[in-house]
Amino acid sequence: MTRSHSASRKSGFTLIELLVVIAIIGLLAALLFPAFKRAQENGYQASCASHMQQIYQAVQLYRQDEKVYPGSLAFLLPADFNLGAGTGNNTSGTGFFKGGRDGLLCADDDTDVTGARSSYGDISGAAVAANSPDMSVYMWNYWGYRATNATCTATDASGCAGTAYQADDAAYVAQFQVDSKYLTNPAAAFDATNNPVALSKLPRLSNRFAPTSTIITHCIYHRMPTASGKLTGPFDVTTANGSLARDVVLRLDGSARVLDISTFHTNGNWAKAAF
Repeated sequence: MTRSHSASRKSGFTLIELLVVIAIIGLLAALLFPAFKRAQENGYQASCASHMQQIYQAVQLYRQDEKVYPGSLAFLLPADFNLGAGTGNNTSGTGFFKGGRDGLLCADDDTDVTGARSSYGDISGAAVAANSPDMSVYMWNYWGYRATNATCTATDASGCAGTAYQADDAAYVAQFQVDSKYLTNPAAAFDATNNPVALSKLPRLSNRFAPTSTIITHCIYHRMPTASGKLTGPFDVTTANGSLARDVVLRLDGSARVLDISTFHTNGNWAKAAF
């Protein structure tokens, strides 16, 4: 009896042993959770890039058919796609984009809005204020990105991220005077009269001969999970919290790559940095 009772005691775990096991499990979980979150975010970025590849294919089909680039994502959607209250069906739609509504949303975009929504471009064609819940209007590069203020002295993304629908104004063109490849004569220095910026070379979709580096659109919703500091929203990126913040950027060469946007803090302009 004594021998059997002793064997039974040895087959169990003591409280200390259980606590050690629980501590080890907790330590492993603490080490593995950040890796899991990184892997999850990498998956979201890959999904986002896949959505953008579908947009790229639609843009190229539109270009072949219409001989120009689309002025809005809406032109790529089906004609029966409802653009939301006050707009109705997308009567100018071509249906080149085949991704459906799910293909318009980034997995990191948890914006709570009703009706039509896209994480990747303007679907209404109407410019909106910076505090609009649908920030996607700021990402369709038709007239070209430029700073929201002429000199872009702000240190946060809301002042330097760039906005769409800016025509041939001096502030936009001035961004490209410092880069000779955008000048009429790249071998000479900029001169507003004799060697101005060649508008046909500018990276924007309104230029039917836009260079392949032209950004079609980009996704801002990866900034919050990748930034080193806590962000209250994708446009709340400052020098203090914006390190490592990422966007997924789609260009006319068909690439959809992850871009570290924290560089705009040093050069003062997200859009110019992206080029």
